[in-house]
Amino acid sequence: MSALVNQLVAQVIGLEVGLLSCQARLAAVTDDEALHDLRTTVRRLRSLLRPLRGLLGVEQLESAASTVGQLTTPL
Repeated sequence: MSALVNQLVAQVIGLEVGLLSCQARLAAVTDDEALHDLRTTVRRLRSLLRPLRGLLGVEQLESAASTVGQLTTPL
């Protein structure tokens, strides 16, 4: 079980790094793919969190990821 938790934490940290990278790329306005990469990273995070629904703190993360997804949806 500890190995599973460690793997999950590693994946979440990797996705966090990806989100921070996308944020920097969007702020710099130098990369046409930054918004797409942000959206796909958010989807990966939501997919990772889905089986954890009901656990403490996951609902807030899911809500934040959902909000980002809505804000980045094409018009």
